[in-house]
Amino acid sequence: MTGMVLDTSAIMAFLRDETGADRVASMLEDRAIVSTVNVQELIASLASKGMAPQDARLAVRSLNLEGRDLTWELAERAAELVEWTKPFGLSLGDRSCLALAQMLDMPAVTADRIWSNLAETIGVEVIVIR
Repeated sequence: MTGMVLDTSAIMAFLRDETGADRVASMLEDRAIVSTVNVQELIASLASKGMAPQDARLAVRSLNLEGRDLTWELAERAAELVEWTKPFGLSLGDRSCLALAQMLDMPAVTADRIWSNLAETIGVEVIVIR
């Protein structure tokens, strides 16, 4: 299966035109998959920074991301990652992204460099955009 699983931080970098936005832009032209947990994080983050919730929803929908629901299996996998991710302070959204990448055997894309420390341990290729 081709494509990449995008983390909230990578998508936010794109939306804010931060360093690495160009890399995310090219991924969005291909197959960009996101957990619906990360969709919630995206909308909440945009709204907390002053964007109207409806506008935040529209902004996220306009990215044409392929959303994957939090299934029972994905929830279990994300929970199993706590052991390795807790020391690095990773969030529920981070674990959902990593677990989805693990399930789909796809790279996880993030702006958070700390994820590189986990790649080998959890068996997920991590692409850091900056």
